[in-house]
Order: sequence, then structure tokens, then C-alpha cells
Amino acid sequence: MYEYFASKPDTEVWAIAPLFTDTTRGQIEARRDEKSNGVRIKRIYKNIPEMWNVPFAAQKELDQICRDFKPDIIWCWHEGNYPIASYIHAKTNAPIVLYLECPGNKIVETAKKDKVPIILSCVRIHKLFEKDMTRDGFYFLQVSAPAGVPDASSYWQKEKNNRGIFCGSLGYEYKWPKYFMELLPQLFEKTSMESFFLLSSGSKYPSDIMSTIGKKFPITYVPHLTRREIFQEIAKSKFGFITMKGPWPGAFPGE
Repeated sequence: MYEYFASKPDTEVWAIAPLFTDTTRGQIEARRDEKSNGVRIKRIYKNIPEMWNVPFAAQKELDQICRDFKPDIIWCWHEGNYPIASYIHAKTNAPIVLYLECPGNKIVETAKKDKVPIILSCVRIHKLFEKDMTRDGFYFLQVSAPAGVPDASSYWQKEKNNRGIFCGSLGYEYKWPKYFMELLPQLFEKTSMESFFLLSSGSKYPSDIMSTIGKKFPITYVPHLTRREIFQEIAKSKFGFITMKGPWPGAFPGE
């Protein structure tokens, strides 16, 4: 996504990130400073919980970034990053584009109270919510992210493997990972499912699943794939499986 923006003429992207993330499998420390194709990455937080819960633990580094870089917009992914985005806005006066999967009223009211100019750029939103959340000075953009999703005709298969599939991290309580582990063996024992494809990283649960359930049943485990490859694996599977604790529209295959 960042490289897509950086590919535009006279556009430079700075990304603020933690040292340990899902993409580094939660264990490998990434480089603190990195530059690639017009994207500068500054990893000034230990991990995502620190970044979201103690955003001003890195205030000195944030101030330095604001001195070095004057953005035209602040692209803020996830509500948890809003305190950082609003701080940079106060320093640079750049408007915020808040990119959310499923926006809620709380973030809108917070931005309104802070008098922060904001555009809600949503992956998916129910029309009823959109009407309820619309405020003067707020705008909604329905975005199709340039993330390499192929046309359905290029990967769809009429004959599917008799398998289930899960794509995403199991490292969050609202994903109900322990219940996931309880139900997975029952899919093999009580349904006609013959195999399972597990695409997951960033938590201990995949290794726990493979060291226990994976010894008894045919489970294929892969920590990372490109988005195109993910959709191809989804296309081969008969059904998706997830134990989300809430009825969020991004549950699957948005994972």
C-alpha cells in the first residue's frame, strides 16, 4: 500500500511502525530505520500494544519526524493509531485520512471533539452506519485497495477440495483462539472435511495447533502468502472457518 502511494510523482511516504509485528512473526526484530522505493520506515515502538496504548512513549522520536517531514496528508490505519495521527496533525496541520475496515461512532466523535479534519476511507461499511456517522466536515470514501486481488475468473475453481481454510492472526482474544482449537478437531471427526489449510502468524496458536491437532489430522500450515496466493487458496477450499466473538463483516475472507 505504501509503495503504491510512493510511486506517484514527487511523493514520499514515511511509515511509523513497531519493531515486532505479525509480519515479523512476533519474534524477529525488524530494522529500526529502512528505506525502500520512496518509503521510509521508522520503527520507534517496541510492539503494537505499546504503539496503541502508550503512544507518547516515543514522543521525542515523533517530534523529530515532524521536524524532518511535512506531510500533505496523514494516512492512519486503525483507530489505535489515531492518538499518534492527531499528534502529528497538531504539529504539521496536515489532514488525516482514517483508513478503517469497519468504522464506529466513537472514532468519529473523538475526531469531532478534537476538531481534527478527517476523511473516513473505509474498506467496508453498512449503509445504515454510514448515514448515522455522517457529520459536517467528514467524508466517506469507499476504497478498493491496490493489494493484488485477482479477478474472480482468473482463480475460481468449480471443483473444490473438501477442506476448510483460515486466514489471519489468532493472537487476539476476540478471535476466540482457544475455542478455535476446540472446534477444529470436531470438524474432522463430525463433518466430511478431509483437510485444513491454516494461514496464520504473529501468535503461539499455530505452533500449538500443529504440535497437537496437526499430529492427528491433515493440516497444512503456512505463515505467510501474498494476497493473490491467499485468494487462490480460498478458491480451492470448500469453506472458511473462523470463531469471531462478534458479527463483524470483515470476519472472512477479509482476514
